Order: sequence, then C-alpha cells, then structure tokens
Amino acid sequence: QLTTVNANISNFTDTALSTSNRYYYRVIGANDENQTEPLINSIRTTFAEITNFQIEQQNLFSALLTWTHICSYEEGYIIERREIRSELAGNSKLSFEKIKPKQQDKRNNNKTLTSESNKSYFHTEITNSNNLRDFEEIASLPANSTNYMDEDLIPTYSYEYRIQAYSDYNVSDYSFQTCDMIFPAPSNLFINQDDVHTFTITWHDNSKGEEGFNIYRRIDEGNYDLININTANDTRYTDDINTRESFETIYYRVNAFTGSDSSDYVECSNPIDFPAPSDLTYTKLTISSIQLDWDDNSNGEDGFKIDKKVGTSAWQIEYAIVNENTETWTDENAEINDTLQYRIYAFSGNNSSATVETGEIDNAITDPESLFYTIIDISSIELHWRYNTVGIDSFVIARKVGENIWNNNFASVPYDEFDWIDYNMEPEEIYYYKVRAKYESYYSDYSNEVMYCYTMSLFEWCEVPAGNYTWGQYDEIQNIPYDYYIMKYEVTSEQYIAYLEEALSQEEITVTTSTVEGYYEGDDEWDPGIYEFLDLNDSDCRIEWTGSEFTIDSGYEVHPVVEVTWFGAWAFAEHYGFELPTEQEWEKAARGITGYDYPWGDNIDGSMANYFNSGDPFDNGTTPTGYYNGQNYSGFQTTDSPSETYGVYDMAGNVGEWCDSFYGGSFPSSRIARGGGWVYGANNLHSWNRGGDNPSNSGYNLGFRCLRIP
Repeated sequence: QLTTVNANISNFTDTALSTSNRYYYRVIGANDENQTEPLINSIRTTFAEITNFQIEQQNLFSALLTWTHICSYEEGYIIERREIRSELAGNSKLSFEKIKPKQQDKRNNNKTLTSESNKSYFHTEITNSNNLRDFEEIASLPANSTNYMDEDLIPTYSYEYRIQAYSDYNVSDYSFQTCDMIFPAPSNLFINQDDVHTFTITWHDNSKGEEGFNIYRRIDEGNYDLININTANDTRYTDDINTRESFETIYYRVNAFTGSDSSDYVECSNPIDFPAPSDLTYTKLTISSIQLDWDDNSNGEDGFKIDKKVGTSAWQIEYAIVNENTETWTDENAEINDTLQYRIYAFSGNNSSATVETGEIDNAITDPESLFYTIIDISSIELHWRYNTVGIDSFVIARKVGENIWNNNFASVPYDEFDWIDYNMEPEEIYYYKVRAKYESYYSDYSNEVMYCYTMSLFEWCEVPAGNYTWGQYDEIQNIPYDYYIMKYEVTSEQYIAYLEEALSQEEITVTTSTVEGYYEGDDEWDPGIYEFLDLNDSDCRIEWTGSEFTIDSGYEVHPVVEVTWFGAWAFAEHYGFELPTEQEWEKAARGITGYDYPWGDNIDGSMANYFNSGDPFDNGTTPTGYYNGQNYSGFQTTDSPSETYGVYDMAGNVGEWCDSFYGGSFPSSRIARGGGWVYGANNLHSWNRGGDNPSNSGYNLGFRCLRIP
C-alpha cells in the first residue's frame, strides 16, 4: 500500500519515481468493512530527450551550443566537454566507441544515480583510446535554457560535448555533438604592382579573433622569407623590393595566427612588369651633339641607362645614366662623320627593363642643300644655299673653270652666311660651283653642282649713256645721270621658258597646267606673298606645261612672251640680276634727245611697226622680235625701225612693255606699260604715251624687256 486518500478523491500524484522504469498501480475503493475489486494499470517513466543539439563556431576561441528541449519539469542542464583531437591539420582517423551515460543526482549533493537503462550512445573519438580524456563539466544552466557560449576553446582543436537535463530525482539521456575549431585561412590574395619595385598585396580575412597575419615572400626559385607581420584585421601590405637583385617572378603567401596556432596559407604569384621606354627618337642639334627623346612607360624606376655604339665597335655599356622620370638626354660628344647607335632601358636596383634602340644614325656633317645662283651683272653672280645644322665653322666653295681641275678651296664664308659672290668671271667661260660645310678638320659631302656661262649673245643689249633726253608730249628736257644697258629686243617665249626651267629647278616657282606662281617680296602698294607670274590657261600664252616640261607652240619661239604679269616680268629680271626699266629709262631709250613722236621719227606706217590692222603677215597678233629690220618676208617689205639714237627695236607696237614705275594719280597701285601694242592704233604708239594696268593682270598684248646698270 502506497498511500490512502479520502472519499470522493479521484487522483493522486506520485513524486518519487525514477526514470526509465515501469511502475504498476492498483486502486481499491474501501470502507470500514468492505473493499472493491482493484483497478490495475502501469506506466513507464521517461525524461524528455534534448533534441536539435547543434554547435556553431563563432570565432577562433568560442562556439555557440544550441538545443531544443520540450519539457516542463527540468530543473536545469549540465554541459560537459572533452578534447578528442588536438590538431585538425594532422592525419588522425575517427572511430566510434560505446559510452554509457554517467548520471548525477543534482538533488542530493551530486550523489550518483543508477539507471536501469541498457541504452548506449555513439560519439566520435580518436583511434588511440589511451588518449581518451574524461568529460568535464563546463556549465550548469537553469531550466528553459536553449543555448550556451563556450569561450574557452583552442583553435585547430576538436571537442566533444554532451548535455543532459535534470530534475530533483532524475536526469535525461545525454545528447552528444562534436565541434572542430577551424582556423580559416585567408583567401582572395591579390597582388597589384604599383611600380617597378613596389607591390601591394590584399586578402580577405576569414577568421575572427586572430592576433595578426604572417606575410612571406619568395623571389623566383628562392625560399620564402617572413617579411612582415600585420596586426589583426589589417589585410593590406605594400612591399618595396628596390634593393633586390634582378628577378622575373615574385611569390607571396599569407596566413593568420594567434599565439602558436596558425591557419593554412593562401598563395599568389606575379611576374614582374617592367615596361621598356618607347618611341625613342633622335635630333641632331649640332654636328657633335645628338638629343635623344623617349616615352617613360614605367613608374618608380631609379633612372635610365644609355648604351652607345660607334661604328662597328662594341657597345659602351652605361655610357650615361639619367634620373627617374627623365625623357630626354643629349650626347654632347657625338663622333663626327661616323655611324652611331643608342639604346635605352629603365632600371630599378639591379633589375632593368628591355631596351629600345635608335638604329644606326649617320652623323656625317650635313651637306649644304639647294645650291643656286642669281646674276648680279655681266661679270658676277651670287651663289645661295640652304643649311640647317648648327655647329660648323664655315662653308668652303669649290670652283672649276671650263675643263680645268677643281679648286676645292677657292673661297670660304663664315658658318652663318649662306651666300657668296664671285666677282671674277669672264664672258663666254663656263663656271662650275659646289659647296661643303667644314668643322675643324671634318668636311661634309658637297652640295649639288651648278654651272653658269654668261653668254653675251643670249641677250643683246643697247648702251644708253648718261645725259639729257626729251620727255613727254611737250618735249621736256630731262636728265638721267648714269649709263645703263637696255635689251635690244623684247623677251621672247623661248627666253622666258629658259628662265622658268631654271627657276623651277631652284624652287623659285610652282607650276600647274594653268598657272606659274612665285613669291614677290612686296613694295609700298603690294604686300609680300605668292602671285601669278604667267597665265598658262590662256591659249594666247603659247607656252604650255605638260606636267614634266615646258613647250612652245611651233613658230612662236622668238615672239615676245605674253600673258605675263608684272610680277612675272619682275621675277625674270630678278633671277638674272637685271631690272625692269623705269618709264623714264624706257622713254630715253626710245627717243633720246630727238623729241620724235616715234622712236625713228614723227611718221608711221605698216612697214615700221606692228599695230592694229597694220597689214603685216601676222595681223592681228604678235610678230617675231626685231621683225621690222628692213627685210622682205615673203613679199612683205619691212622698214628698219629701231630707235634712232640707241638702236632698240619694237619700242613702238607689237606688245606693251611693263616698267618699274607706278602709274600714280587715280591708279596708285597700277604699273606703267609703255609702247602701245598690236591691239592699238598708230596714235597709241607715241613714245611719250603712258599706259598702265594692275600688276597682277596679264594679257595677249603685254610683255617686257629688261635693263641692267653696269
């Protein structure tokens, strides 16, 4: 009999039971004299099991234990722990072993209770059972607890936990779980080359609670060396290896550590990128100095080294060294008249980039260029040439006369003069010239060669002595106080082509199929610039440009050149060292002191001059120069009609002749044209008659003749 209860009571609570037993009960109703048949039943006692026992590592030293316990009568929880493996990086094997739970009576001073259960539990343990450690209680928690933070763990160790609930009389079965305290390695190691000797490495920190990071470096096939220790959470390091030997590849590895424990490594490598200079060019500053220029493509270099090679000799290594970020250097001792080469490379410590080379540089003294001449007078010409190189001493002129040998040192001029006049020339001789530059004992090659022969028969001249002459319609007496020579005939198309060919070869003019143009130096009315010299587009011109040469319409070789502008007449005269006559010089050559209306007298007819409807065989157009000379041309009889005083032909008619005078008055920028022309009637051919036109105009009635002053 366990107990009795009063009448009308229908329940009873038994509080002295143990778990894991089956208890049988019978209830009998009774009074003083009688009792009922017993009501019998049984029950098996259990303590609700802890479920969903899980462990999550929080950092290197702590793990969070969580569980679920559907129970309303526990007094609390006991948590126990033991080490089952001391190094996760080792090769220990896991096995299973049966452990019977140890139960403690928390109600009676932890007196041990004995369970009738034969239930066994499995948990992991290392193979070497001799190393098994007993569980140690690490925490006692109150009822309704569902988690516990264990903050006394060692990284890389493995632990086994068991947890049980308890009440005053009973304990639950154990729930077991293991926890590997992983020490996560860093990840995502990245190398960035900041410059040629500096590298910044970064990584991802996967651990919590580390003391820091060890950083190791290896170069090429060498060994890893510890180069720095970063503090916790510092995931960046900049490595400067400027003092290192040359190398090709750099390797880094990083691990986290705390105390004597550390994670695995994360590794990465990077080939060094040392960009070479590029776009190396050279400029010859003087004959003995060469400037090199290049693009600096690297950052952080110590500087640039320059090697030099002269001719076929060996390279002169490190001929020069310049500072970082430099992109130019000048060799002030460049060997003259030799072949030079340079190569440049950046360097940092003993490491260097690839080279960039100039190729061979011919450092010969530059030849003078574009040698040509202008005629000063009958016995002298002036040579002209171009030269751009700095540093020479002088120019030396060589001259040869006819078939004689060259006089290679005929004359010399200073380095800054590019003209020279030969005053000692004889008519009908052929002269040859060439020029070379000189520096100390070194010479350049010769320039192009030019030839000049002043042939008197090329142009015929009439002398006009100094003295008085009659001027204008009213025969004013004027005076020209100097002697001069004027061309006996107007300049012909043949003569003008000879000029064009020379001027084109000397780059004085430019030519298209429609025009010849050149430079005019300017005057009071007209600015310097490019002007048309000859209108090739007009069919009356009789001169054509084929693209490679000038030609003349057959039969017009000795006709006066027409469609020439005043600028084209001036250029012809300038080229040969002549002048255009002023209108005073022109009128004196036409009239002298005679006071005639025409060069030969006061009368005119069609046998004396070419004018409009004059009846000559070329009517209406130009006649050959000097045509009116007394000869009979196929039945057309001419009268010899030069100017009476000086013998100059075609001063009346044929073509108007440009003069070196402005018209003035209402036409200040127009130039004078004298002599009338074939398009005018006889009354317009008076020697005192003034005509004029815009100097940039040309026409089938405009030509010229030249003058020279001895």
